[in-house]
Amino acid sequence: MPYVIEDNLTDVVLERWNDLSDPRLRQIMQSLIKHLHGFLRDVTPTQAEWATGIEWLTQTGQMCSTRAL
Repeated sequence: MPYVIEDNLTDVVLERWNDLSDPRLRQIMQSLIKHLHGFLRDVTPTQAEWATGIEWLTQTGQMCSTRAL
């Protein structure tokens, strides 16, 4: 595994999904990673902004789960 730096981070993360047996899931996850990494490079969130985003995603997932119904 290469030494991970900002310049190769996205490529290293994408590579970890290469062996996924479901080609459609691999395509979805790799596209999500590319877009998410691009978004983060574009807006460069602070730690507090990042934490707020993660909390929002967590709450969204909890509302969408069968447990929340």
